[in-house]
Amino acid sequence: MKTILRPITWLPGCDTGWGNGYVLLPLGHKYHGVGYDDIPVNVHGGLTFAKEITESNLSFSEDLTTEDIGKWMIGFDTAHHRDDLESCPKEYVEAETKSLHDQLI
Repeated sequence: MKTILRPITWLPGCDTGWGNGYVLLPLGHKYHGVGYDDIPVNVHGGLTFAKEITESNLSFSEDLTTEDIGKWMIGFDTAHHRDDLESCPKEYVEAETKSLHDQLI
């Protein structure tokens, strides 16, 4: 399963953590196609994203390729109340993304 980190750049002027973490689930994974509220994982702030990768949304991240089309991407963000760069630096997002990945294996 592939992981992707994405810095938060779309909330200028707001206090947020460094960014978001995502895991791509292959076809056949038991949570492929399942909404983020229905995936039982423990990750910062809970899951806040679930979407199928299609050709039209490959531009979401430079880390996505045509080989990812059809995979189900789930993720979390660090833009919750009291999230900031001190409490949620890049290293924290990396660790939470690895934890999410490991929980889904």
